[in-house]
Amino acid sequence: MNTTVKLTDHGFIGASCNQMLRHIYVEWLNNYLTVELFAEHHEMTVADAQVLIDLGRKALEHYNTMRDVS
Repeated sequence: MNTTVKLTDHGFIGASCNQMLRHIYVEWLNNYLTVELFAEHHEMTVADAQVLIDLGRKALEHYNTMRDVS
């Protein structure tokens, strides 16, 4: 079964995938207590939400590491 995940761009037209993932992670970190609530608000499965949050966390960690190097 294929499902489509819909995310609102929140004004990030033209943003890179990396920027969107970082934004998703920070949104979850600042605004949600649980992955389940995040998933419900974004109309996705908990498993999909967890994958997006994990990818966003990794993208932010990499971004911060690269900033420290330069």
